[in-house]
Amino acid sequence: MKRILNLILLVFTLAHGYGQENVHRYIGADGSVIKIKNGVFVYLTPVTRGEGGGYDTLAVCSLRRVNEHFVELNSRADSRLSGNKISVVQSSTASGNRESVGFRLKVPYKRGALSVELFEEESLIPIYRLTYANADTVFTLPPEVRNKKLGLFIVPEKYFHVEQDGRFFGRLFYVSDCLREFVIENETDEVTVEIPDINDLFFDTYQVENEYAQVTDDAIMWKGKTWKRASLIP
Repeated sequence: MKRILNLILLVFTLAHGYGQENVHRYIGADGSVIKIKNGVFVYLTPVTRGEGGGYDTLAVCSLRRVNEHFVELNSRADSRLSGNKISVVQSSTASGNRESVGFRLKVPYKRGALSVELFEEESLIPIYRLTYANADTVFTLPPEVRNKKLGLFIVPEKYFHVEQDGRFFGRLFYVSDCLREFVIENETDEVTVEIPDINDLFFDTYQVENEYAQVTDDAIMWKGKTWKRASLIP
């Protein structure tokens, strides 16, 4: 009976914050950290690149008590990187360049190269492939891309937060949906496509929906891993 009461108290504590000034911290064997404060569940994992240490935040979730054993997790709306924001700016010169179209992609991603395919919406067949490294590069597209509805398929050259057993809980790629496709106009000489959501964590961030984490007296189990409870920190 005492153990059951302790579990109920622990789950209630997780779901409701246990005071405004305390953070509940859980440590994984791989160095990852779960922090819970005021009903918000944050998952952090050590930076895997040579950038001086630190943590990447891979999930920020609301937390709801289900029973004395489980809590339900859902990514908070303000932490979701949808990729739905896209800006397309087209320009032309008085003389006009009918032999090609300049293409510039602008994203905040700086963790390496991105493999990018432009595809035609009707056929879904790639019509141009390029490797993106920075926003200063202008690629030369063939004139045939004009007056066609185009989409983008983007894949990183490397995924940084793959589990030791090979599982990956982030995004494998970005692909335009029908609302994000665009048409390069007939008089366009250069087009710039900006997607602000594709930042350094876009592909690695977890999209958590209706997932359950198991809670015990001193640990949390989630996605096949266990985090042990650390001391209560201010």
